[in-house]
Amino acid sequence: MLAPRMAFGLTLLVGACSPVASPVPVLGDAATLEGQWVGEYRSPETGRSGSIVFSLVAGADTAQGDVLMVPTAPDGYSGSAVPVPDTQPLASQVVHIKLVRVFGQQVAGQLDRYVDPGCQCTVTTIFSGRLEGNVIDGRFFTYHDDGNVAVEGFWSVTRQADRE
Repeated sequence: MLAPRMAFGLTLLVGACSPVASPVPVLGDAATLEGQWVGEYRSPETGRSGSIVFSLVAGADTAQGDVLMVPTAPDGYSGSAVPVPDTQPLASQVVHIKLVRVFGQQVAGQLDRYVDPGCQCTVTTIFSGRLEGNVIDGRFFTYHDDGNVAVEGFWSVTRQADRE
């Protein structure tokens, strides 16, 4: 997982790069997710990975959360990651978390719709996971508008210790 210093840097990076997000409704036992969560996602299928930042304040039923998507290199990149002429690297993008549900140790939710860099089409991503102490591990599935699964992968976040 991410080292604390790197995780803090990612928190600042995602916060600086993303427009102000609307609060994310948290349904169910919101107190279970109280705190600052930092982690990552990955899809072995596509090679994409990125960071996840999510926070919930005590007594609130809404949260703030983002996923920083880092797409794979497009065709035409060499093993040294130097682009072949006339190719452009795919840009990273921030996707906001739309909804989170908590039931016991189960966490599920959905991201705002976004343009998938692989197909250049609008997709919907749902995620689910299991809370064990200060870690949530889970899976995600990204769907095309026709309902077919486009991408699947794994995610994990860790609750950060309070910084006082």
